[in-house]
Amino acid sequence: MEKDAQYFMEYIASRFEEILRVLIFIGNIAAIITIVIGCIMWFSRFDPNGGKRLLLYGVILAIIIKFLATLKLPSIIMP
Repeated sequence: MEKDAQYFMEYIASRFEEILRVLIFIGNIAAIITIVIGCIMWFSRFDPNGGKRLLLYGVILAIIIKFLATLKLPSIIMP
């Protein structure tokens, strides 16, 4: 019975890790796109204030994603 529970927890932790990797990948792409669009808007003078805000939000998103990538959350679930 304990082996089954242990196997189930390892399975859940591995699936959670895969989902987390995909979300980190999507977050990195979103941060890059946000930064690029912000720079384009700022430097083309289309909407300088909006571009600066997008640039700032993209950098903040990239920092949050880097922080989440270093947490190793599945190891918290399964020591």
